[in-house]
Amino acid sequence: IAAVHRVAGRAGASTAVLLSGVGAALTAAQETADGLAEAMAGPKASARMLKFLPLLGLVLGTLMGADPLTVLFSGGVGSIALVVGLGLMTAGQLWTAALIRAASRPASTAPLAAAVLAAALRAGLVLPSALIEVGAAWGGRLGDSLGSVGRALVAGQSWEAAWGAAPTSAPVRGAAGRPTVRVLDDPSARLFEALKRALAPVWQSGAEAGPLLEGVSQRFARSERRRLGQAAARLGVYLMAPLGLCYLPAFIALGLVPVILSFADGLLPNL
Repeated sequence: IAAVHRVAGRAGASTAVLLSGVGAALTAAQETADGLAEAMAGPKASARMLKFLPLLGLVLGTLMGADPLTVLFSGGVGSIALVVGLGLMTAGQLWTAALIRAASRPASTAPLAAAVLAAALRAGLVLPSALIEVGAAWGGRLGDSLGSVGRALVAGQSWEAAWGAAPTSAPVRGAAGRPTVRVLDDPSARLFEALKRALAPVWQSGAEAGPLLEGVSQRFARSERRRLGQAAARLGVYLMAPLGLCYLPAFIALGLVPVILSFADGLLPNL
């Protein structure tokens, strides 16, 4: 909204008009965020349940008539089992939290930049000015790159040269020694490359930019939703690692070992 307000002021257009132009992109962004929360609900609930698995062994052992707490705090093998179990529980929780953080990376806001750019062009800004103003309002590496392209076009550089010199891209040598552009693999850089392809007809032949940019924004929104869904699905699989390597051994150390020792002490006190 701040970017739209700034662009509207520089273009002399109504902020409300520009906001209505990015309404579909805002709705898609909200749907993506809601989809992330929904997809992550199951894996997060499973992660919470895993934390209580070792404690379940203590409860079950107590209900069976054993005295696992006394064994755990009486020294010897019981205390060793306590230290090992608590260490495994801590490691499992840290591992699980790291997996959830990695899978819960928020959706990229890059598709909204395409919508703001489309709104700026509809408001009457020419393409170089729209790139400069949206880049200044958006900020970050993507904003710096768009502003760089706009200034290069104003200075009279060719389309390929203007986009190739932007900070988001890195020039490399392609076939026959001709320069190509390698775009870094992140949402902002991929959007930058998509904008280059979509806006080329606008610059070269005066095609209408709105439908082209809306298509870019929609494709990237769908791509983000797929990525988030896949991340949630992978998280459900990855959680098997801390379960098998941390929580189940902790369950054995805290739930089974003290129960067995407690029963053995009652049956074979001399031993």
